[in-house]
Amino acid sequence: MARTRGRGRLGRARVALLLAVAALAAWAASFFPLAAVGRPLAVDPQGPTAPAPWPRGSLVPRFRHVFVVVMENRPAAAVYGGSADPYLRALARRYSVATAYYAVAHPSLPNYLALLGGSTFGVRSDCSRCYVRAPNLVDRLEAAHRTWGAYMEGLPSPGYLGAAWWPGLYAGRHDPFRYFADIRSDPRRRRRILPLSALWPGLAAGRVPDLVWITPDLCHDMHSCPTAVGDMWLRLVLPRILRSAAWRDGGVVFVTWDEGGASAPGAPGRGGRVALLAISPMSVPGGRMTRPANAYSLSHTISLALGAGCVALACRAPPLGPGLFTPPHGRGKGGARDG
Repeated sequence: MARTRGRGRLGRARVALLLAVAALAAWAASFFPLAAVGRPLAVDPQGPTAPAPWPRGSLVPRFRHVFVVVMENRPAAAVYGGSADPYLRALARRYSVATAYYAVAHPSLPNYLALLGGSTFGVRSDCSRCYVRAPNLVDRLEAAHRTWGAYMEGLPSPGYLGAAWWPGLYAGRHDPFRYFADIRSDPRRRRRILPLSALWPGLAAGRVPDLVWITPDLCHDMHSCPTAVGDMWLRLVLPRILRSAAWRDGGVVFVTWDEGGASAPGAPGRGGRVALLAISPMSVPGGRMTRPANAYSLSHTISLALGAGCVALACRAPPLGPGLFTPPHGRGKGGARDG
């Protein structure tokens, strides 16, 4: 009996030690990339990475709320065919996925900028001060009288613009909102960049923005911790969204990754093939979109789904849709037509 209790205490001690080591590794591994410093850059069109213009007349569901969760550093094969992410694989079976979806570049930051700004703006590093003066989804959403919120796990306070916050494992390079000059210079907009904990009271009360962007911390996004840790985090977080009225009544959650491995020649992105899950009451169960797409396609889809304008190269990219969603009945009056 005493020996059994001793083994139990030893097992718990080992688990605690492993968690402490994982947190320390996340802090250390993420420190040095953030030391890179860039300068303001002009638009650098990445034409070769943008898919050809989409077929006119295609439809995108008109969603009431769009949730975007951006994970880190896993190729599609590790997500769709791995053994350490049972929750993600269950979601892929129940909802729909894009099987030929690509990140546009390496390393992380250009992909985040592509989603929010429709371009990489010539950024080729995880620079912390390469601010951008260019239109972005925030501009387009506000012009269409739609609301938005950026929820960053580990952010120390609303509107924080620092390059990192180590106690919370927050990395500024995974927060594209802080890079756009017309967001960081506007106190009202800065107040829309919030700690993730600020999402839950509004979600429970039925008061959430039309676009909800979620960036996990450096451990939970799989950047510096094992796949199983990120999968467990999603298992804890996503059900809170899927139980909400915001999701049940015409909502969608896109879960994707910033970058994967190497891209094959001719792929619509240089950042590797990554997973993209479309989780919605309008998802085709087990649906598969096989047409090539990339981060610009997701950016364009968000714009169309919320009735807002698109930005830069996203306007040229085919939106997501075929194989992912049932015939759109957004808001009960049909879908959004692209063009």
